[in-house]
Amino acid sequence: MFFFIPIGHEEAKVRRLPLVTLALILANILFYVLTISTIRHQENELAKIRMQLEALKTKAFIEIESGEKGPFTGLTEIISKLNARNIADLNQKFKDQLSGFWEDFTAGKKVPKDHPLYVEYLNLKTELDANFAISILGRYAIIPNQFVPFTSITYSFLHGSASHVIFNMLFLYLTGAVVEDVFGGIFLLILYMASGFAAGLTHVLFNMNAALPCIGASGSVAGLMGAFLLRFYKVKIHFLYFLFVVFAFFRGVIALPAFFVLPIWFLIQLIYGISELGLYSNIAYMAHVGGFASGLVIMAIGMLMFAKKQTVTEEENIEGEKAILRARSSPMDLLEAQKLINEGKLTDGKEKLIKILQAKPTHSSAKLALIEAHLADGNHKEAEVLAKNLVEQLLASENLPMIRDIARMFIGLKASHGIPDRVLFEIARSYDERMEYDDAVLFYDELANRYPQSPLTPKSLLQAAKLTSRFIHDREGSKKRLLFLIENFPNHPLSLDAKREIKSAEESGKANF
Repeated sequence: MFFFIPIGHEEAKVRRLPLVTLALILANILFYVLTISTIRHQENELAKIRMQLEALKTKAFIEIESGEKGPFTGLTEIISKLNARNIADLNQKFKDQLSGFWEDFTAGKKVPKDHPLYVEYLNLKTELDANFAISILGRYAIIPNQFVPFTSITYSFLHGSASHVIFNMLFLYLTGAVVEDVFGGIFLLILYMASGFAAGLTHVLFNMNAALPCIGASGSVAGLMGAFLLRFYKVKIHFLYFLFVVFAFFRGVIALPAFFVLPIWFLIQLIYGISELGLYSNIAYMAHVGGFASGLVIMAIGMLMFAKKQTVTEEENIEGEKAILRARSSPMDLLEAQKLINEGKLTDGKEKLIKILQAKPTHSSAKLALIEAHLADGNHKEAEVLAKNLVEQLLASENLPMIRDIARMFIGLKASHGIPDRVLFEIARSYDERMEYDDAVLFYDELANRYPQSPLTPKSLLQAAKLTSRFIHDREGSKKRLLFLIENFPNHPLSLDAKREIKSAEESGKANF
């Protein structure tokens, strides 16, 4: 037996609190808490009526099919006519005959409509329909054979169990927070609601005759997964796995790229969805398929519309970092130190941070805050020593987001942060892939400035020039980078590319690569 539970991914750190994501999570949890008791009570009452109908089905079958022979004799004769080979065959044939009888009986073909058994059936059916119509599921869940368009929105905020809502909200946060961070809250909300709507319609389309209510945010979350795949296909998702083999038990964490694991999940949903068309299933596979596909389409449109991503301003970035820090479950002394530093009391703040590090020398957040305080205080030498120490620590744990924060602090300063050229290139490329081109150019330039003789510098200069021309529309800045590449790396293959770019730009009258 094998279990996979997603617990995070490489882009889990965001610059600002994902307010829309958190609001959607809160709304789903709130609706679950407010409705689950009522839903369960209503379902229990409906179950009692259904049990009475099941009992009536057997009773009517025996009485009507036996006729004047009596229940025992009539039932014995019915069973003998089935010519069953074994118990299992007998059970299946009896169910089939009972099902056929009930279909005719409920259609009024077996007895007159004033027959006591038929009247009892009509009363129970009327009571069942009336109670279901006023229930939460009857009003707000999607019911394919009684589809009401507005339920394709309301159904996604209802859940049937704690595990149902917990897993949906886990996936919602893992995918929604990073999408909101890059494209904004309004785009995320549109993506979430539209994917849920498309998922509901897909479920109805492939289950037109189904009477079972469909609820849950799975379709909306599937849309976020599809969007995540298209936009962050290279990001590695971390999974906690549990493996049971005979009497052995294994567990651990494994990282798999989105382009590998998410398509597999989609294919599984599609295969199960197709194989179970027309059959009873408590999982709406085709809703997942529809939601995932719609997420891909919406993200593709979004990527075209936001080809030049509007990056957050430095002030917004600082405020976002402060909000995240306040929301984290950090020790109070670290928060107090941050507060002192933000108030300009650098000496007092640094003293508190040093005490934290004396108690726990590997406290990365305290080191980062102390580096920032040293830089603010003009003590670049101390900041440089501490930064190099922290970078070594973070490289060992592969904490790229925090390394990115250190690099940003040192941009434009002579002091060295000790971040290797390959890591700076990886940071720049991650921003490039997220379509945050201002930040990508910033880090490509940082690499070129810190490591002018690095083998990665020509590639960084060329890519920075292209981004500057295409998306930042700075023709002169683009040309300066290309000329620097040509002058300092005359024999490098990319120098020829730079010359062609300049020539092409001059001929076309614009630096459009």
